[in-house]
Amino acid sequence: MHSTKRLENGRRVLIVVPKETEERLQGTCFRGCGLRKSGNFAHWRSPGDLFNNAHILRKFLRDVAENFATGSSQGRVTIKYHSNVGWSSTVPAPPRKPDGVEMFYLNHHSVSWRVKPDRVDLLAPQTDLVTIVYQVQDTPGRPLVLVHTLYPGRDVGPLLGNVSARERVVFFNLGHPGVK
Repeated sequence: MHSTKRLENGRRVLIVVPKETEERLQGTCFRGCGLRKSGNFAHWRSPGDLFNNAHILRKFLRDVAENFATGSSQGRVTIKYHSNVGWSSTVPAPPRKPDGVEMFYLNHHSVSWRVKPDRVDLLAPQTDLVTIVYQVQDTPGRPLVLVHTLYPGRDVGPLLGNVSARERVVFFNLGHPGVK
């Protein structure tokens, strides 16, 4: 996905979701609007659909402009929407490890607690938050905004170390059922 947009100051930027990122997101966050599963959007079928939403785009571009103003190349923004956007892949963690939760590897660099896959009585909650992680590059001609990931729910920060301990969250598998 490539889209040229204007910041509030009139500066044009190119928003890019690389093909491999878009393909990955199709299998995680854009699996169909009617699919009630952890990490899935209910309103949008693709990153292009999401960025065509005026509210999301306005808030996102405001954050991008702030990053340009401060010289930061890395951006993370969580945008509150006026209604539920889908199902979060996390819930707040209790102070102690509860029943129905196990440790798992998010990737090669991080671990976390997750709801056991067989605990379908514990449903992924709906959320009105959209998190977008991106990078800004002040390239000649037109600045580039490279989207690394986006998902329904609050920002859990970088996937490094023990994410549950740092962010106080418990994850769901992406196939876990969500509330109605």
